[in-house]
Amino acid sequence: DLYAGNIDVGIRFGAGVYPGLVSELLTTTDAFPVCSPSFLAANMALLRDPRSLADSILINDESSSKNAALPSWRAWLQAAGVSRSDLRFAMTFQDPRLAQEAAVVGHGFCMGISCLVSDDIADGKLVAPFDLELASPFSFWIVSSVARAESPKVIRFKEWLKRQMILEDGAPER
Repeated sequence: DLYAGNIDVGIRFGAGVYPGLVSELLTTTDAFPVCSPSFLAANMALLRDPRSLADSILINDESSSKNAALPSWRAWLQAAGVSRSDLRFAMTFQDPRLAQEAAVVGHGFCMGISCLVSDDIADGKLVAPFDLELASPFSFWIVSSVARAESPKVIRFKEWLKRQMILEDGAPER
């Protein structure tokens, strides 16, 4: 609760409109299929293009079913020119990080969220075999109460957090 207590800053995933709070964009997000390199190597013969992905082992994250605006398997496949209503999921998780971990250990493809999978891609734990990315209507936002938004420590923390995001994206620190 940013209105009461000793909490100065929060990070929220959403549209950025939070009544009574000051919000600043931290990072936007995109969604795209990812899998482990070993899973991709074992299934390369079956994966000719995005159409063949619809028949592969898909790992589902339920967050997209709770909010139709979030990128989903169906939306990604449709953007890739694949219209399917009969998708079968090998596994379904309530948390995108659990779906991602299932992909890391080689259980199939999950719909990766760019800022969540970037470290695993950089470390070679995940690969993105297709170039198509869906922009999410939701982003990560730094939020604070109006009363605390201009506090020197809050301003310093927000600046530090934004620098960390720049570093994570591979840009040099300023």
